[in-house]
Amino acid sequence: MMIQGETMASPTLVPMPRINQVSGIVVNAAMRVHSLLGPGLLESAYQACLAQELRKRGLRVDTQVGLPVVYEGEPAAQREERRTAHQFLRRPLEGWH
Repeated sequence: MMIQGETMASPTLVPMPRINQVSGIVVNAAMRVHSLLGPGLLESAYQACLAQELRKRGLRVDTQVGLPVVYEGEPAAQREERRTAHQFLRRPLEGWH
């Protein structure tokens, strides 16, 4: 989650009271989503609903943002595009007959 006016390239320092306010909004939104949906759904369902709930509460939300990984000073990987459960289940498993 990014605060309005903040970019990935240059994050801004946010005063502690603002961080506490935002974290309270996030925790309350997460509790609401979980209480309405209940347990047992895929992570993607909770993520989509939490993003919607946070937007309703006035926060800007970016989901599935690429995250470069640096290991021992060298680029190691970029987060791969996640597959949905549907894509995974429809893909044949190699070696399984």
